[in-house]
Amino acid sequence: MVLAMATSNPYADRESLSLEDYGDLTFMAHRSPIPASMEEVFQPFRTPSGRLIARGPAVSDWEDQLKAVSAGHAVAAATAEAAGFYPRPDLVYILVRDAPPIRWAFAWHTTNPNPLIRALASAR
Repeated sequence: MVLAMATSNPYADRESLSLEDYGDLTFMAHRSPIPASMEEVFQPFRTPSGRLIARGPAVSDWEDQLKAVSAGHAVAAATAEAAGFYPRPDLVYILVRDAPPIRWAFAWHTTNPNPLIRALASAR
């Protein structure tokens, strides 16, 4: 896990952050229906010691998050791959050293009849 933040953020020059540091930062609020279990993994509401984690601007998608982050309004938690997919000169991606590993899962709409999706899902 990494945190995306503006290069002007006071934490931007650190090599890594801890989950406890989240209590000093502001995260996004979400307009989209993110499952509570997913939100808790990426941006919990409390630090391990119980401090509240602030929520800032409400966003509806990843692009809105990147805009708010680059403007310095909040930080965004992401998988480490985000740094490679979304490099920007106004952002840094800082490792969260004590975050649990992110596990990926393949998901699709079960109503999609496309046989290629079924074949991909069953490939090993």
